[in-house]
Amino acid sequence: MTDNRKEVFKKSRTGIKKDIDVIVALIVFAAAIIASITFDFSLVIPMAIGYVCFTCAGIYRGRKMKELIKISGEGFREALIVVSVILMIGLVTGTWRSSGLIALFVDFGISMITPKAFILLAFALCCIFSYAMGTSFGVVGTLGVILMSLARAGDVNTAVVAGAVLSGAYFGDRFSPVSSSMLLTAAVTGTKPEENLPLMAKTMIIPVALSAGVYMFFSMSNPISHVDSDIVQAIKTTFDMNWIVAIPALILIVLPLVRVKVKWAVLASAAAAFLVTVFIQQTSVADAIKYAVFGYSAAGEMGRIFSGGGMFSMLEVSGIILISCSYSSIIEETKMFQGIQTLLSNGCRKTGRVFMTFISGLAFSAIFCNQSVATIMCAVMLDQPYKDTGGDNTELAIDIENTTIVTTGWIPWSIFMAVPLSMLDAPVVSALYAVFIFLMPICHMLTKKWMWPRIHVR
Repeated sequence: MTDNRKEVFKKSRTGIKKDIDVIVALIVFAAAIIASITFDFSLVIPMAIGYVCFTCAGIYRGRKMKELIKISGEGFREALIVVSVILMIGLVTGTWRSSGLIALFVDFGISMITPKAFILLAFALCCIFSYAMGTSFGVVGTLGVILMSLARAGDVNTAVVAGAVLSGAYFGDRFSPVSSSMLLTAAVTGTKPEENLPLMAKTMIIPVALSAGVYMFFSMSNPISHVDSDIVQAIKTTFDMNWIVAIPALILIVLPLVRVKVKWAVLASAAAAFLVTVFIQQTSVADAIKYAVFGYSAAGEMGRIFSGGGMFSMLEVSGIILISCSYSSIIEETKMFQGIQTLLSNGCRKTGRVFMTFISGLAFSAIFCNQSVATIMCAVMLDQPYKDTGGDNTELAIDIENTTIVTTGWIPWSIFMAVPLSMLDAPVVSALYAVFIFLMPICHMLTKKWMWPRIHVR
């Protein structure tokens, strides 16, 4: 072995020894997440294990337990603001379902379907629906299931329809003001959702337009033969379609426009939906409260499709955000990932910040099979590299939203692709027709160099 090679080997061993605490923490953390996915238990558990691991790494580096608890407490308190909004969103998802508002959306959407625009409308309706609900799984499990039923009955290529549904579902998962993934991204990057959303809107114009063009082509070449009226009739017999049912949605749309804070608009919408549930849908107050807290449930096929939501459905996401923000503060304060971040900083200088976020997001999604974990890891690992190379937290948040949030769907074994495909009973090839999740990161990477300085004004 030459002297140069010996020196490199010696330095690498020294680096590994120096960062052995971080390496062990990451291995245990990754193993816990993989176990969670394999054995199907809550992600809160591996997140708690991660907190313990990174706290131990901080102690290994000479910090006192009391100091680390104080540091993590600061991150915890900051995350409480986001969690309070997320729990309110849970109330909305439960009360909107029990009030018949979701059913009204679906009924109205189906009435708009024309033979030669079915696939395009499937994409557009899922975009609107996911923007209102802020959840990809919620859209797939309600409107998506119904659209797939219509496609099968109307002799339309179900793989293409499933792709259009997934594209629309990911649209709102990325962009909705009530999306938990959007709020998580804002929380872990230390940015404000209301400042991120306008930037996200501007960067999605091109990919949304291109996606619409692709789905128009598919619609023209594969029109639906007929629309099954039995589904529409089943919705109308399950819920009262009174126009008053639409009021909670109007409240959520109008109040933010007159500068009412999102959390108060969400709470007002949930309250209105609760009243509609009681007085229009003729539900007892006790059941309405149960639906708001634990989620809507009802018998029959329509009940199965529209069931879900509620404050309790947001507990896991809330726990993930609280714990991740707590240990993110420890990681940032102790600089325990400095070695990895130096490598990422060099990568940002050579290939660009957004490309490193894209690659990192894909890698974390492939390893952890989960969008939330991939988002957290990108935010933690790339925070300092962005600052070192002239970026800031807002840029990092937008890059994560435009890459990691949607590229999780590029990984077939990720729960954010496997679960929706299972709900739709669609083949894996359907993912290839989810063109929005491919066009969004590609367009962002190609256009960011000339677009970002113009749209990002500090």
